[in-house]
Parts: sequence; C-alpha cells; structure tokens
Amino acid sequence: MTATSLLRHARRARPLRTAGALLGATALVLGVAGPAPAAYDSTPVLTYGVNNTVYALTTSDTVVQGHTVSYLGGSFTALKKFGVGSTPTALHVAAIDQETGNPLAGFKADTNGTVRALTVSPDGQVLYIGGTFTTVNGVSATNLAAVSALDGTVIPGFTATANSTVRDLVIDGNYLYLAGTFSQVDGVTHVGLARVDPLTGVDDPNWKPRTGGGKAWTMRVSSDNGGSLIVGGDFTSLGTSPNNLVTRNFLGSVSLLTGSTTPWNPTVCDRCFVYDVDTSPTSVYAATAGPGGRLYDFDRASGSSTPVWTDHADGNMQAVEYSATDNLVYVGGHFDANFEYGPAPQAFVVRHQLAAVDPASGVPDMSFAPQSTKPNPGVYAVLITPVAPASPDGSTADKAGYLLAGGGFTGVTGTSQTHYEQFPVTPPAIDPSPPGV
Repeated sequence: MTATSLLRHARRARPLRTAGALLGATALVLGVAGPAPAAYDSTPVLTYGVNNTVYALTTSDTVVQGHTVSYLGGSFTALKKFGVGSTPTALHVAAIDQETGNPLAGFKADTNGTVRALTVSPDGQVLYIGGTFTTVNGVSATNLAAVSALDGTVIPGFTATANSTVRDLVIDGNYLYLAGTFSQVDGVTHVGLARVDPLTGVDDPNWKPRTGGGKAWTMRVSSDNGGSLIVGGDFTSLGTSPNNLVTRNFLGSVSLLTGSTTPWNPTVCDRCFVYDVDTSPTSVYAATAGPGGRLYDFDRASGSSTPVWTDHADGNMQAVEYSATDNLVYVGGHFDANFEYGPAPQAFVVRHQLAAVDPASGVPDMSFAPQSTKPNPGVYAVLITPVAPASPDGSTADKAGYLLAGGGFTGVTGTSQTHYEQFPVTPPAIDPSPPGV
C-alpha cells in the first residue's frame, strides 16, 4: 500500500450471484447487512510475473502515455512469463505495463538486496525504493534510493541513507516519510520513523517521532488530529524522545507538524503486530498478525480506541486496501481456509489469501473468492488502480483499472500467474486481456 493516490472512478457493481444471495441471508440472521458485490473478477488477467516473493507495489500513469505501469519490489531475481520459466533478469525491482502485461521496455533498477517498499512522486516520474540493500544498478545506495520511473536510472541528487531496513515509504506534501527498523537516517538519530526532502534526501532534523519496544512497519497519512501519520508495527510505545514514550501497542499516530504522539490509542490484541494500514473517509483499517490474523476497523470521527468490528482468519492478515471503486475493503495474507466475521459466535467463509469485506460490517463479499496457491508466505501487497476513461480529445485511451496483488503465491484461480496478479474490473470497461503476452 505505498502508492500515490490517484483519482478513482465509480464502477457499476456486477450482478449478485447465488452465493452472494446466500451470504445476504446469513447476514440478516447475524443482524448485519451484506456487502455490495465486488467490482473485480476472481481470475487475474495474463501478465508477466516474477520468480519469488513480491512485498511492495506502486504505480505510475505518466511514464508511458495512456498506460499505467506497475512497479514490483521483493526478493525475486527475474521476470517470469506466464507458463514459461524465468527469463529477463530483474533484481528485486520490476516494472510491468498494465495495458500490455509486458515488462516496461528499457527499465532496470537492480538492487543487491530485498526491496520492501516502493512509492512514486506525485508527478509519477520518480520511483522511491526502500529495503535492505547497498547498491542500485551498481551505484551506492544504502537501504533507500530514488530512480527514474521511466528507465530506473539512479537520481544522483538524492542522497538519503538509512542504517537498517526501510519497510514503508509514503510521500505527502514536501516530504518523503520512512518507516522501518533503522535508528539513523542520513547519520542522524531517527528511531523507526523519519522524513526527508524528496528531491535531495536531506532529513528533517526537527521531526523526530520514535518507536519504543519495536519498530514501525507501515504508515498512512491522515487528516485526523490536524494532520497525522498513522503508524503500525511491532512497537509498544511512541514518543519524541526516550523520556516521553507513551504506550501504543502496535498501532498509533503522530503529528505531521511536530512528530508528537496523538491522543488516539487504538486497542488490538496482545500479539496483533500490525502489517498494514489504510483509511477510508470514515475508518482506519489495520491488518494484523495472530493469533490467527485479524482485520480491525476503527472509527475516524470519534477517535474511539475500540474497533467497530473485527474479522478473524487462520493466518496473518498482511495487506489492506480500501477501494472507492466498489466501496469494499480488500485484505491479503497467508490465511488459507477460515475467514470469520460478524458478532460472536462468528460465521465463516473459506478464503485463500485474498478477501473483500463490507467496510461498515466486515461481512465478506461472496463474489470475490480467488483461489491462490502456496499459502506461505501469502499476499503482502494489495493495490487498486482506477478505471480511467479515454480523454475527450483522444490523446489517451481507456485504462481498464485493476486490483493488484503481490506475494508468495505460485498460482491463482487455475492459472500459473506467479507472485503478481491483476484482477480486472467486471464487467470490464475494455477487453482486459493484454495482447502479446
């Protein structure tokens, strides 16, 4: 979930299937409303994939006119054509044209270690890379780098470094925000959180929130509390110095202005490390570890510490993304059977690493049920790219819009699509099958 936000266009929901009608009946018994059907098909389109786990996804729709490009980061070393062995080398970063399904011609941003985080500049021209590495394309870059989104060339003016893994990147306003296991950025003490100038990489020495008892794994900018950064991870406290840490178990927020901890003190279980967070206009969603794995919904207006609803699964929930396209919350992880919802005693449905739920109730959508193989390590990244109609002057063509997922899977819904998948809008705005793959 590290992509720059794009305009999202509402899509007509697909017809309710029989299974969805059955869920609606179950939901009435439970006293909660069933969700609207998902806008995305459960079978991905044919594209290139990669040969190992994808941990991060982001997109740009400006580097190729009329097309959206997906950027993948992870532990992979090569691209992989559908049904064929590994082919072109791609060391931990890859770029795939969503409209053709093929690698972006001329792009190369090879790192010498695993990539955990990606985001793009607001104009879509710069790709920021975070992870555990010391070079990009042979150029020195310690765990953080900026490259051209068109060809992967390292941008020499960006010089930021981190002394340990960068787990997440978010760009907002005049700053690039970092979360991770580091204790220094640019040689200055920053424990778990920092922000730098997106052009030069110079750190902001006056913004110094820190984590205690663990590190930050994920974050999301919010307008709540006068502008804040929602933070998740395995930490047990937040503050601005070792002397003013306050208890925040795995989830909290800090002021964008001062870095100080906000009053919001959400409650999650005592082993529910937070892998990912996202927001909707009304809620904060947190995907967490066990026992089993949980998805929490917190109300933004009230700032309540008590979740509105909690879904459970039989494996970690590791990625979450709110979709304005169909008003559903998509969640990924390494769950592989039971997905439980509703008030106790909870009902359940079978879901394999991906699910869609109603944002108001947590009730699963029965029309979206991909069958992903290899449950461990599961899905680590979920991202929505919107439908974009052709421009009136004809300078840009239709873009179909997709739900993207990345992870450790080696097949999805009867296909051999590996580690990266594009689920098309149903019914598609245009033919979603990329040509020439």
